[in-house]
Amino acid sequence: AKVVLGKITSVLDLACGSGEATIALQKYLGKVKCNFTATDPYTFKAYAQRTGMEAEKYSFKDIANGCYSEKRFDLVISSFALHLASKSMLWAMLSQLSELAPFLVVLTPHKRPDIPTSMGWELVEEVYQERIRCRLYRSLAFVVTEGEEEERKA
Repeated sequence: AKVVLGKITSVLDLACGSGEATIALQKYLGKVKCNFTATDPYTFKAYAQRTGMEAEKYSFKDIANGCYSEKRFDLVISSFALHLASKSMLWAMLSQLSELAPFLVVLTPHKRPDIPTSMGWELVEEVYQERIRCRLYRSLAFVVTEGEEEERKA
């Protein structure tokens, strides 16, 4: 089954590097207006230089501790970073993020990280191409039942 992400107007680029994921998403979205929030305590300058947008300096620990708890995103994307987090940090951070966004995209060169449903995410689809895994997860906090979906349409 194809997953419909819906309208993407706000994205969190987690451990943003020099903006590769942001740039790829901008190309994918075309002229659709989208607000990008990016964070990386180590590469924020490279991100700003390449994308022309400022990046915040939050770490995995800051995110796990709720630095974005008052924000909402349509999508969280992490490119080549989550496999570096310890299992306990990954659990704390992804549990927090599952309350903030309905979808998570993880790009990784490894089978890691393993993201079980106990972290708040359900694997929807995985694509493997040129030694890169792209995984799409749906937040369990945002799952809508068929009855609720019908009520929304009414």
